[in-house]
This record gives sequence, structure tokens and C-alpha cells, in this order.
Amino acid sequence: MLSKAFDIQRLRVLVEVARQGSVSRAAEELRLSQPTVSLHLKALSSMLGVPVVERAGRGIRLTEAGEELEAHAARALAELERAQEAMERRRGVESGSLHVGAGTTPGTYLLPRLLGEFHESHPEIDLRLEVAPTGTILELLRRGELHLGVVGEAAPHKDIERRPLVEDRLVCIATPDRPGRMTRRQLASESLIARKAGSSSQAVSDDHLARHRLEPAQRLEVDSPEAIKQAVRAGLGIAFVSDLIVRDELADGRLRSVGIAGVPDARRTLDLVRSAQHPLTPPEQEFVELLDERLP
Repeated sequence: MLSKAFDIQRLRVLVEVARQGSVSRAAEELRLSQPTVSLHLKALSSMLGVPVVERAGRGIRLTEAGEELEAHAARALAELERAQEAMERRRGVESGSLHVGAGTTPGTYLLPRLLGEFHESHPEIDLRLEVAPTGTILELLRRGELHLGVVGEAAPHKDIERRPLVEDRLVCIATPDRPGRMTRRQLASESLIARKAGSSSQAVSDDHLARHRLEPAQRLEVDSPEAIKQAVRAGLGIAFVSDLIVRDELADGRLRSVGIAGVPDARRTLDLVRSAQHPLTPPEQEFVELLDERLP
């Protein structure tokens, strides 16, 4: 007989606490009070006879037993959601859920507009967007916590089906007073503003620089695309970024695209990724068709 500890809501609480790393953020995501979340965790530990969370400074973290249970719980909840979706397929596209994950660039500058358009057409569908590093998106797909993802460069995985979605051009940006072209020697005296490790677009940029033997004088790492744009506008250096990020700034003259003599622009493909283990639900199929229609 299954333990009473394996109440669906308690398992959801455990999984969300693991994802958020915080009782307060988990409570907000689940639309529960913090005391209710704490009570669920306490009841789970009591019924199982082992603690599933422990104090860590001012917060909490999962114990070894909690981490083991969370891995099983995430898979179980994902399968229950798939069972619900199987039933929803019988009711058509106007019901169900669509949970999409994306890397920082597509998740911030590409998908919101398309998800907004999808929501207008299908307001009854539970729609969510998770923006995270590519590795995190792929792991959430494998765990069944996402339906679809849009990511940049990533290693292939047997459980993940992927196909090219759109080409992304990486451009060198500088302040608007700069000439529209520079030589290799000029670039060698520049400061490079770059994302920290984990960024797919930055990995492509770094590979492009290495392949063409381009080495700026120094490197300044920041946390986000917006921080890169602000640093470049402040004159701290140049950067290689997706043109999705800077279309508005290039159009209105706040930034300038600078070519490097004898060096082509770097390009990458943004891929649509999904679990290879499950058929597309009607909401997923509808959104994939929207992507194919709207993206060149």
C-alpha cells in the first residue's frame, strides 16, 4: 500500500521548494501560505520517518533523503500531468496546459510576444514560461516539468528531440559614436563585455573569437544581456550579442553594430526541443504551428 505521505499536494510542495530554493517563493508559486507549505513539509517528514528538509543559514535545503524523494516525486507528478493531458486531448486544444522553457535570449526577446499571441487565441490554456540556462531547460524537459523548449547550443541527448527553429546572428555592438568597422588590431585593444559562464550565446561568441584568433585586451563579465547593453552604452567596451537583444537600440541609434574587417558575423541556430517520449498534445501542436508560421 502506498504511504499516506505520498499525497499529491505534499509532493508538489517538495518539488517546488527544491526548484525555488525557498519556502516563501514556493508558497508564492503554489499560491499557498508559507505556514501551509511548512506544515506539508513537516507532515511529509513525520509520515516517512526521515527529515526531507533541513536548516541552511536563514533558509532551508533538501536533505539527502529529500533529494532522493524529490527526484521520484518530480517524475511521478510529470506522469500524472501527462495522464491528465491524455484526457485533455479528447477535449481538444481549448483546454489543458502549455509549459514552455527557454534560454535567456529567446525567453526574453523572442517568445513573450508569441506566447501573448497564443494566449489571445487560447485563453483557457494554463500557460507558463520558464527562463533559465540551456542546461536547466533540458533537465526540466527530461523530468517532464516542461512541454517544449527553445534553446541555443547544447549537447544532444537521447531523450530530447530537437529541430532547428530560427537562425540567430551575433553582432558586435559599440557606442553610436564609433565607426561602423574596425580592424583586428583595433579589436585587440578593446575591452570585451561578456556574459558569465552558462550562456549559450556567449559560448558561441567565445568560440567565434577563438576560431578567428581575435583576442580583446581584457574581459569584463556581467550577469545579463541588459547589463551588457548598459555597459556598452556607458563606453566600457564592446560586446558580441544576439541581434534579437539589440534590435531596438540599433534601430534608434542608442548602439551601433560594428563589423570586423575580414571576419564574418557569428551565427547560431535556436532549436525547438521537447521530450522524445511523449506525443504532442493539442496545445503543444498548436504552439509549434504558430512558431513555424511566425518565425522565418
